[in-house]
Amino acid sequence: MAFPKVGMTYEQSKSKLKKLGSDPNLRSSILNQCRLAEGEKAQKELEKEFSYNANRSRSFSGAGNKQTGWGNGKRLGVGRWIYKEGKWKKID
Repeated sequence: MAFPKVGMTYEQSKSKLKKLGSDPNLRSSILNQCRLAEGEKAQKELEKEFSYNANRSRSFSGAGNKQTGWGNGKRLGVGRWIYKEGKWKKID
């Protein structure tokens, strides 16, 4: 006797999260279904990929690169910059 399949595969979970991932309860349910079918690592990969905090970062990575700030398209110079108190400030 074969057991029925449990959960959703990684690909199915990924496509559902792209379509329906804004509701936190639904998102949690989809991630749990992926964990049941493929394990903890697949669930953690989906959590990393669809992490909302990682996509909302306001800082630029790297140092010594010419970077464009957010706003009026102002060009920043060489160095490290941070957005603080409504303005871009250079970090020494």
